[in-house]
Amino acid sequence: MSRPAPANRLRRSREDRDAEAPTFFLLSAPAAVGETVELSAEEARHALRALRLPPGVIVSATDGLGGRYRLRLVPADRRCLAEVLEKAVAPPPRPRLEVGVGAGRRERFLWCVEKLTELEVARVSPLLTATVQRRSALALEGGARYAARVRARAVSALKQSRGLHLPAVSDPEDVRAWARRPFEGRSLLLAFPAPGVRALAALVAERPDEAYRLAVGPEGGFLPDEEAALADAGFVPAHLGERRLRFETAAVVATCHVRAALAVAAGEAPCSS
Repeated sequence: MSRPAPANRLRRSREDRDAEAPTFFLLSAPAAVGETVELSAEEARHALRALRLPPGVIVSATDGLGGRYRLRLVPADRRCLAEVLEKAVAPPPRPRLEVGVGAGRRERFLWCVEKLTELEVARVSPLLTATVQRRSALALEGGARYAARVRARAVSALKQSRGLHLPAVSDPEDVRAWARRPFEGRSLLLAFPAPGVRALAALVAERPDEAYRLAVGPEGGFLPDEEAALADAGFVPAHLGERRLRFETAAVVATCHVRAALAVAAGEAPCSS
C-alpha cells in the first residue's frame, strides 16, 4: 500500500512537466490559487523578452515569504499575467538568524548578501564602523540607489537557489545603534581565539532553540570601543578558529556553523543538497 503524497507537495502531470519552463520568478505579493497575478516589470521583461516564454507555459515562483507557486502564463497585451495553479507554504528556517556585517567594500558586501540569501538568513544589516566610515565605503552609497542594488542581488540569489524566504536588508547603521536594538535571542560577536572565547558552534549547540544575531567586524575587526559597546549590549564573543577571514567569508562561514550546529543538535543532517 503506497503512502499518500504530502498535502503541501506540488503535483505535476506529465503534460505540465513537459510545458514547464526551467526558471523561477518572484511575485510582488502573496497570491491565492485561482487568482490571476501580474509579474513586476522586471520579471515581465525577463519572461517575455529574455526567455520569450509563450502563453500557456508553466513556471515556478515564490513570494519571498515562504510561498512556492506554480503559475500558467496567460495572454496579455504588453503585460505578463499568470494564473496561480498551486501553492505551498514553507515555514521560515528555525531558529531565526540575523547577521550584522561591518561591510567595508561595496562589491564584497553585495557578494555577502547573495550568499546569506542562499543560506536563508532572516535579516542582513550593514554596519558602519570607524574603519568603514574612514574608507568611505557604504557611507557614500545610501538611499534608494544602495537599497536597489542590494535588493537586486538578494532577489537574484533567491531565484537562482530557488529559495522561498527573501531576507530583509537594513539601511547602513552605526554598529553601536545596531547593537542596542532589541533582539529576542542570543547575540554573538565574532572574535579571534583568546582565553575565555569559545568556539561559535559550541555556544550555539548549548541553546539550539534560540534565535541568533551575529556581529561580524570589518577587515581587522571592530575597534576596542566598538567591541566594548557590543559587550555592553550583551554580545558574547565566539571564534571560528585560528584563520583571519575577510568579513564576507566570516559572515558566510559563521552562518554555516550556526546552521550545522543546530542541525546536529536536532538530530538532522548538517547539510542538504
